[in-house]
Amino acid sequence: CDSRMKWAKRLMSSKPWGSKEMKVGIFGSESTLGTSNIAYYPYCSSDGHMGDNSAFGLQFRGYRIVRAIAKHLASAQGLKSGDTLVLGGFSAGGSGATAHLDTIHEVLPSGVKILGFLDSPMWLSITAWQFDQMKKAVNTWVSEDYLHACGDKFSHADRWKCVCGEFRVPMLKTPFLVVASQYDSFGLGGDKRNEHERERKAKATRTVLSSLPPNAAVFSTTCYNHAVSENIHFNVESVSAGNGKRSSTQNSILNRTFQAFRAGNDRGFPRVIERCSGMHCGPGCQDRKSTRLNSSHLCNL
Repeated sequence: CDSRMKWAKRLMSSKPWGSKEMKVGIFGSESTLGTSNIAYYPYCSSDGHMGDNSAFGLQFRGYRIVRAIAKHLASAQGLKSGDTLVLGGFSAGGSGATAHLDTIHEVLPSGVKILGFLDSPMWLSITAWQFDQMKKAVNTWVSEDYLHACGDKFSHADRWKCVCGEFRVPMLKTPFLVVASQYDSFGLGGDKRNEHERERKAKATRTVLSSLPPNAAVFSTTCYNHAVSENIHFNVESVSAGNGKRSSTQNSILNRTFQAFRAGNDRGFPRVIERCSGMHCGPGCQDRKSTRLNSSHLCNL
């Protein structure tokens, strides 16, 4: 945290944030959600949006912040029964959305329909540094309310699984779309040269994604990246349809998922998982050099 305060203060406090942000990707005009009302919460709690405790002389209150924002949307922004809320995030936000997805209804008006969008939440138990961080988190700053809501599934010693995407995502009951690269650059620690570790983690990711329950939609490329829903690759990177044909992008899968959800068909969501072998093997990863910037939207914070 001391180091982060020096190089990324905006992840530790809301003070460095301005009142407006220019956004593309899922927030852009070409997005399935491009005409929706947007509530954008910048990450400033450094706790995966799961904290509600003090530790190391700091306050970790991300869990409380998310619920307060949800209450505000209802009390001051007009969110009401019959409306649809897409609760989503990328990277730490994807993990945070995973944590809140099944319980956020507790602070919303009855009848609000909820769909999750989880970009890159797939922390793995075989990744040593992630395993260590998860165990430390649940013993220091993760909300006890959250752990109680999840913890009856695991022993006290295994409570870290409540914050591990590998175990938490398959437990979700609320309909959702999960986006996860099989070669997640963050999970690989930025090192794509270790082929053994790279392929081991790719296989583990595919195993989890392939066994998710019917309320899950899935989008998974073999591209070496992490959390690209907020940038131009949201409309570019794709999973092939076979025979080398380019097929589904994140945006197109979100559109199909959203349409199925609105039609009440939340047990027949699309699943596209690149099945070729090796990093960047899919043709949809080759378009990264020839991208077109879609129109951006201005988000008031």
